[in-house]
Amino acid sequence: MISSPTQRVIGFTRELRSLDEWLTDPCAETRLFSVTGIGGIGKTTLLMELAHRSRQSAALTLWLDGQFELSTSGAFLAGLEMSLETEYGRSREPTIPLQPYVVSELSRQRTVLLIDNCETIDRLEGWLLSSFLPKLQAAQVLLICASRNGLP
Repeated sequence: MISSPTQRVIGFTRELRSLDEWLTDPCAETRLFSVTGIGGIGKTTLLMELAHRSRQSAALTLWLDGQFELSTSGAFLAGLEMSLETEYGRSREPTIPLQPYVVSELSRQRTVLLIDNCETIDRLEGWLLSSFLPKLQAAQVLLICASRNGLP
């Protein structure tokens, strides 16, 4: 594999191409990407490059750490709310419930949500599949999960 001086990641051509295709597809749908591998293989490094490319494309780009933000649905939503506020200056009015606010913000523009350390995502699997992701079906959201075990 040939690397340019500015290239941060070497060897993940297919994964980077998949992201680029999703980012440039005018009809992109909500999708889920899984990054799986043993410790030290470069999952976090790949996620950082995916985040960099997402930001360059002007997509709303949010990063969560699954070690902390996958314990409950509330922690997940609070992590997204905090990222929206710290990264983009978007804040929720106290009268607006948290989940509708997050869904609305993620639906406003093409969004890439990266979650590192997803080993405990099974705690939220039911909620994600029944209560959260269906609300984003019409949005353009790419959820990228990185873990050692793979998704349940």
